[in-house]
Amino acid sequence: MRHERVTKAGEPYARRPESTEPTAHSHVVEDEMHTAVRLAIDGLPERCREIFEMSRTHGLKYAEIAVALGISIKTVEAQMGKALRILREELRPWMK
Repeated sequence: MRHERVTKAGEPYARRPESTEPTAHSHVVEDEMHTAVRLAIDGLPERCREIFEMSRTHGLKYAEIAVALGISIKTVEAQMGKALRILREELRPWMK
C-alpha cells in the first residue's frame, strides 16, 4: 500500500514517452551517430582496428583472435584497451 501511495504521489512528475514512433530527427541523429562511429573505427591504427573488428563485429574471443593473428592474448587485450580508449575519446561528444 505504501508503494502505491508513493507511485500515485509521483505521477505528476513522471515522464511519459510522447510517442513510440521514431521521428525524422531521431533518424537523422541515428545516421549521424552511425557515421561518427564508423569514422572513429576507421581512424584507429590498423592493428587496433583489425583486432577491434574481429572482437566486436565478428564476435571472436580474445584467445581466438590471438591464435588467428599469431599474437599473445595480452597483446590482444592491450590493443582492445587502446581501441576503446581512442573510441571513447573520439565519440565523447555523442555520450551524455
